[in-house]
Amino acid sequence: MTLYLHPNSTRNLMFFSLNLGQSGGTLLTDRIDSLRAAIALTATALPFIEEAWAVLPDRIEAVWSLPEGDTRLEQRWTMVERVFSFCLTEAEQAGFAIARPALQHRLDDVVSYAEAVRRCWFAPVRAGLADRPEDWVYSSIHRESPAMQLVA
Repeated sequence: MTLYLHPNSTRNLMFFSLNLGQSGGTLLTDRIDSLRAAIALTATALPFIEEAWAVLPDRIEAVWSLPEGDTRLEQRWTMVERVFSFCLTEAEQAGFAIARPALQHRLDDVVSYAEAVRRCWFAPVRAGLADRPEDWVYSSIHRESPAMQLVA
């Protein structure tokens, strides 16, 4: 993994889960390239590091590291939504809305960080979309070494 927490860490680690306003759709995975582009553009304008994530057809679970003292997660997601929706067709835009984070909390220690990463990686398994975390293509688990995947 890319992050090592120290007792005096000033990194602002956030876990969150976002749902499409209408559950059961497949917009996020259907338009994964546009979603990735929107996240990359947002990270350029309002820096953050994607520590872990899983994109499901209608939900995103992620761990982001924001700069010290920065808690503007909501502002970042507003920008992601705007950029992403700009990439959609009119028909897709009509049914598109990302609900505010269903779950959001700060990660204060190594244990909570590891639990949040595991939650992201296992989201497709819990949703019945994959048998193993590494079977789901829209997950950050593929960035990790095989040894780290065993931790999952």
